[in-house]
Amino acid sequence: FILPLHTDVFSYPVRVLIMAEFTQYINKLQAKIVKYSQKAKTSKRLALRIILWNFKYILKNLAKQKTSYTDKKIHIGVEALGGMGDLIIAAKYVCALEKYFGTDVIIDILCNNKDLCYKNVIFPKNSVYTKEDAPNYDLYISFIRFPVIESYIPNRLNKKVSAYIETVNQFHQKNLFISKNAFLGLAISMMRGRTRENQGDINNLLGMDKLDFKLESNLDIYSVLQKFGINTPNYITIQTGSGRCWENIKNETRQWPEEYYRRFVRLLKDKYPEVQIIQIGSKKQTPISGVDIDLRDQTDMEEAFSLLKHAKLHISQEGGMVHARHFLRGGTSVVLFGPTDERFYGYPENINLSRRICPFACEWIEDDWMRKCIKTGCCADCMQRLTPEFIMEFVKL
Repeated sequence: FILPLHTDVFSYPVRVLIMAEFTQYINKLQAKIVKYSQKAKTSKRLALRIILWNFKYILKNLAKQKTSYTDKKIHIGVEALGGMGDLIIAAKYVCALEKYFGTDVIIDILCNNKDLCYKNVIFPKNSVYTKEDAPNYDLYISFIRFPVIESYIPNRLNKKVSAYIETVNQFHQKNLFISKNAFLGLAISMMRGRTRENQGDINNLLGMDKLDFKLESNLDIYSVLQKFGINTPNYITIQTGSGRCWENIKNETRQWPEEYYRRFVRLLKDKYPEVQIIQIGSKKQTPISGVDIDLRDQTDMEEAFSLLKHAKLHISQEGGMVHARHFLRGGTSVVLFGPTDERFYGYPENINLSRRICPFACEWIEDDWMRKCIKTGCCADCMQRLTPEFIMEFVKL
């Protein structure tokens, strides 16, 4: 098996991909050994689980060896995972990937059913499928923080795509735990001068830090304002919670206390009585007493993005709406940071506020970080310290 790899029996892309396939298998095997060893009570049980996993791995990969395509284009499926902010970052990654590979590739987006509502606002130029409806791609990538090569068909790929697969797989081989743990992934990204929006650009191959990526919102804002009875373009948007991804968590650690929102709205109205305050987001998120208009779950995503883009200011905890406003080129947001790191998630045009006394942000140190503060065991101390009076010092309209 090894000997032909050093001869001309296989073309260069195929030789590269055979080794990349082996690397990918080793990476996944190591991850499963770590996972199963935490639960298996005996070495025999561990061995049986690993054997069963290998059997499933073979069957799964055999099923993916046939492409759905016969044309000369390379068809790539990118599975976008996570919340709205993660999907927006995935859209930037896809844009960079298309630019890097050139006209030889066609990239589709795969997502969950609940995320199809974002198609027109985040992925307007790509075909979007659910995983269940997706064809068999020449290359299949999953993406949330870093790209992961899930499957590919070697004889359908060119040299540049093959080399990219090798680069991604080598990264995961060298950084097994970093790629599986978001906290470690954030740490190494920050050490290398990365922020969240460019985190997935391994070895800076795609030039994501220089890519001028933006979201489009082409709805007429005055029609949107009229539809919802907003009688002035002089408005700000405000959101509780971080988005649909965490909407079922009642007291998420990034969440500002309900009383703080009420006090903050009163302070806003006292200082800027002519400005309308519009609450956007999900109905499952906390309603704010005193806002002028509550549009939670009243808008579709195109309308929400239009309102977000044209607002005089957006105010919320760190989350998807902040990422959307940045890439919509909507202007300044006042962003409250607690368990997540403002140096990593913050954008330069925003007012990124934190009063954390812990030595570093604690996102993903533990799996349930969003449900309880590691320090207090309940509400997040860092969010409690961001008082409405402190925030008001930075609000300028």
